Amino acid sequence: MNITPNHQKMNELLGRNEIEATIIFEQITPKNAEVQQLVAQLFKAEDKAVVIKHIYTDFGTRQAKVVAHVYTSEAAKTAIEPKPKVKKVKAEKTEEKK
Repeated sequence: MNITPNHQKMNELLGRNEIEATIIFEQITPKNAEVQQLVAQLFKAEDKAVVIKHIYTDFGTRQAKVVAHVYTSEAAKTAIEPKPKVKKVKAEKTEEKK
């Protein structure tokens, strides 16, 4: 898997580097965790300080456009990024229908 940065902009107010990159892959579209590690290695940042916003692919091609934010620290990320939603687990009904 190969990653090439296309555009990057440092947002000083939010403490992050906004990145657009192209990824070339061999098999299936890589998962967010894999792309997060690649971006962190490329920009020499912690994995936890990188947020993958979007992975755009075209049908039949082996490349994707990635939009990501690389924060200066994990604390800066948690202060700005919205918290992920937690899925509720439905309780199984133990009562029998009469």
